[in-house]
Amino acid sequence: MKVLGFVLFSAVIFTSCNSSVKGNWSENDMERCIKDGEDEIKEDDELKTLVGMYTDNESDFVQCVCQNMEKDFESYYEADKAVNDEKIAEEEGMKIFMKCFGDEAFIQDLLEDENYDSDY
Repeated sequence: MKVLGFVLFSAVIFTSCNSSVKGNWSENDMERCIKDGEDEIKEDDELKTLVGMYTDNESDFVQCVCQNMEKDFESYYEADKAVNDEKIAEEEGMKIFMKCFGDEAFIQDLLEDENYDSDY
C-alpha cells in the first residue's frame, strides 16, 4: 500500500512540475522550444539570413521568440501547432517574430509587400 501511495504521489508531483500554462511554460517546454528554434535556423537558410539581418546572436533571437510564444500559448505543443498550421502560420509566426526583430515597421512593410513570398 505504501508503494502505491508513493507512486501516486510521485505521479502528481511530476505532472504538476512539468505542466505549462500561458505565461509560465514548464522548463521542458521552454528547452524544447529553444532547441527546435535553433535547429530550424540551422536548417533554413532563408530564416538564417533574415535573423542575421537583425542580430549576430541567434540564441538570443530564439529565446525571445520562445518567450513571446510562452505569453500567447498554453504550451509549446500549442504554439508549435499554431505556427505550423498553414492557414495561420505566416500571420501568427510574424506576429511572434516581429517583437524580436526590433524594427516592427520594416517587418510590417515586408508583410504588406505583395511581391514578398515567404514560407512563414
